[in-house]
Amino acid sequence: MEKSQTENTLSSDKLPKWLIAILLIIPIVLACFQTRILDNDFYFLYPTGEYIVKNGFPHTDILSMHATMKIVVQQWLSSVLFYFAYSQFGKYGVIALIYLCYSIINYLLFRLSLLISRNELLSILLTWLSGFYLFFYFIVSRPHVFTYIVILAEVLILEKYVQTNKKAYLLGLPVLSCLLINLHAAMWPMLFVFMAPYIVSAALILFKRLKEHACGSLWLLLFSMSVCVATGFLNPYGIKNVLYMFSTSGQNHINSIGEMSPTSTGTTYGFIFFFLLLAMSIITFVRKNHPFVLRFFLLFTGTLFMALMHYKAIPYFLFFGIASFGYMLKDIKITIQPQNKISKYFIAVFLLVSFAFSCKQIYEFSQIMNKSELTHYERLDEVIQILDHSQEEVILYTDFDDAQYLEFYGYPAFVDGRAELFLKKNNGEYDYFEEYYDFVMGLTYYRDFLDKYDFNYLIINFEKQPDIYTLIVHDNDFEVIYESEGVYLFKRINE
Repeated sequence: MEKSQTENTLSSDKLPKWLIAILLIIPIVLACFQTRILDNDFYFLYPTGEYIVKNGFPHTDILSMHATMKIVVQQWLSSVLFYFAYSQFGKYGVIALIYLCYSIINYLLFRLSLLISRNELLSILLTWLSGFYLFFYFIVSRPHVFTYIVILAEVLILEKYVQTNKKAYLLGLPVLSCLLINLHAAMWPMLFVFMAPYIVSAALILFKRLKEHACGSLWLLLFSMSVCVATGFLNPYGIKNVLYMFSTSGQNHINSIGEMSPTSTGTTYGFIFFFLLLAMSIITFVRKNHPFVLRFFLLFTGTLFMALMHYKAIPYFLFFGIASFGYMLKDIKITIQPQNKISKYFIAVFLLVSFAFSCKQIYEFSQIMNKSELTHYERLDEVIQILDHSQEEVILYTDFDDAQYLEFYGYPAFVDGRAELFLKKNNGEYDYFEEYYDFVMGLTYYRDFLDKYDFNYLIINFEKQPDIYTLIVHDNDFEVIYESEGVYLFKRINE
């Protein structure tokens, strides 16, 4: 009888491998029921990847109307991957690629959480918590999906090294450095940010400022970091890629872009984030005597600060803040013991019904979320059809968000989502982004800007630029030739 009860118990200490596999697959399957559209940045990534495959690495711009400005394609390898996925399998090839990345992210997150907490069921629950939040808001067709994998792999390697003291693990770090500098150079310095908690811990222990059981060798960690710096130069743009992140420092107008905004409760993802923090704070207060490890504390507080400063950094808190928080809960035992066969069947049916309901809700929710964006692209497609029939050269103005979609269809834009490339310190030519910002914010006379570049077609999104619409609609030199759901196409009629 005792043996039977033991077999019917699910403990947090050890779960069957088949059950772990099923539990880890659940977020992946649920994610597939979210209707996906291609992220806006894809529309400059694809043509960039296509150009690289066919012509090699560009050093002057190939997309915007500023063909002479110097550029650095800091996402070249990501662009090539997206190009091959789309060119071979269309939109669904790109979606399959990002879901493959999401699957790898979930697996690495589970391995990291398990390594930290030594608690399988807890690690699965933490992976679910992070994974569900992640796929709703951050798994998109951008190079970030590759960056997440590299950074997760890095911290997993460091943690493995610290816990086992096997130096061979550190051999993987230079490989990750080389990958990241080519996949997403803007995020390459983050490799060293996430090495910092391990280096600081090792230094404090070495110099007798802290007592801790495992930290690794400070000198070996520093040597690994220096090798990672060296391998960072293995890219087609050399030191320009290495220093890419710092090329936008101090640029306030760049920091005004939405994804650089601080996290606030005014958005759904922000509300969930702060609710999650509240719940973690309550648990921390209840468990006052939880164990303390410096590197986990630094990972938690560091990623929390990053997420508060910029909402696009929330995924790093989901990865490392929550996994580090799991260390405090590692001694919690979670046991599920069905009393009989009927209760087991009831639990199984309940879980299956809940899963089916979740799939349905996710599908319907994503349809609602994407409806306005899909409608907007339909309006842009109608505008493009009009431009395609223009009898004159099209010199087009469109806003920052729509620009790359027009570039994808062959219409050069003034500025696009590669905002930092349009700064003089990067392109060596002119501060085009600053000029665009002044125009949008009304800091310069609108006709001075429009006449300087001889724009003869203007796409104005009333919702985003109502003041510009008001100015142009009352300008006798422009007429509306298309209007639908807030999207206006103006044409210059008086040269």
